[in-house]
Amino acid sequence: MAQIIKDPLLNMNTGEVFEPSEILKLELGDRVYTEKQRTFLRKQKERYEDQTAFVWLNFQYGTNFELPVDPAVAVRFLYFGTACGSTGIIQKNKLMQANLDLNKNQQTAFFKQTLQSGLLRKDASVFYVNPDIISWGEYTADSDHIRIFSGYYRMLCEATSSQAELKRIYYILQMIPYLNRQTNILSHNQTEQEFEHIVYMPFNEFCKKINYSEAHCARLKGQLSAFRVNGELAVGFFDDITELTPNGKNVILNPKLCFGGDRTVSRYKELCALFEIEKKLYEACSADSTQAK
Repeated sequence: MAQIIKDPLLNMNTGEVFEPSEILKLELGDRVYTEKQRTFLRKQKERYEDQTAFVWLNFQYGTNFELPVDPAVAVRFLYFGTACGSTGIIQKNKLMQANLDLNKNQQTAFFKQTLQSGLLRKDASVFYVNPDIISWGEYTADSDHIRIFSGYYRMLCEATSSQAELKRIYYILQMIPYLNRQTNILSHNQTEQEFEHIVYMPFNEFCKKINYSEAHCARLKGQLSAFRVNGELAVGFFDDITELTPNGKNVILNPKLCFGGDRTVSRYKELCALFEIEKKLYEACSADSTQAK
C-alpha cells in the first residue's frame, strides 16, 4: 500500500481518501474495532474528502502558467477539475450549474471555450478534463506538478462575489511556477532544497514576469491580500520575518491551497502556523475595532 503521510486518511501519493475500514486495518491490524470507531472514521473521511483530497496541476517551474481562455473561465475550469472525481468525467448539466453558478447561456459559452482550447475533451457523449493539465492518482507525467487541495480551492472560488474577484484568483494560480517547491515562497530558484539558499522574488518582479503593469502592483497586492478562506490568508505578504528569507520580505501561498514539497517536515508545519497566527492577530484586531466603535 502507498505511503500515508501526516493526514492518516489521505494518500499523499494519489490524493485519494482511504475508506474507514482500510485505515482501521492500518491502525489496529487484526484487532476487532467498535461501531463507535467506525462512525468516527466515516465522519473523518467525509471531512477529508471535502477539505484535504487533491488533484495534480501540471506546469513548468520558471515559466508563466497560462491557459488559453479568459481568466475567469480558467479559474472555473480548475474549480471543476477539483470537483469531478478521479475519473475526470463531467456530469455536464447538474454539476456545472450547481458548482459554477452559471445559467444555460453561460454554460454553453464555458463549454465552447474549454473544448475549443483543449482544456476539456469529448469522447462520444462524455466530456472529461484534459489530463495533461489536471491529473489524479499516482503521478507519472514528465512535468513539474503541485497538489491543489480541492476543498480549499473550491472555498476560495465560492468566496468571490464578482467576476472581477474570480479573475484575480488567476493571478494566484500564476504564482505557482515561481514558488519554491519546499516552502511556497515566491522565489527565483523554485527547486532549491537548501532553505538558506532560497532567493526571494519581490512581488513587483513577479508582476513584470506575467506582464502585469508594475504601476498597479500595489493595487493587486491589496486585492490578493483580501482573499481569506476560513479566516486565513490565501496569499501572505509577510514583512520582517527573517526566519524565512534574509531580507525579511516574503510572499507565500498558503500551503493549504497548494503544496509540492514534503508535508512531513517541520518547515511545512511552520508555514501553516504562520498563517494560523496571522488569522488570530487579524481576528483580535477586528474584535478590538468593533469594540471601539
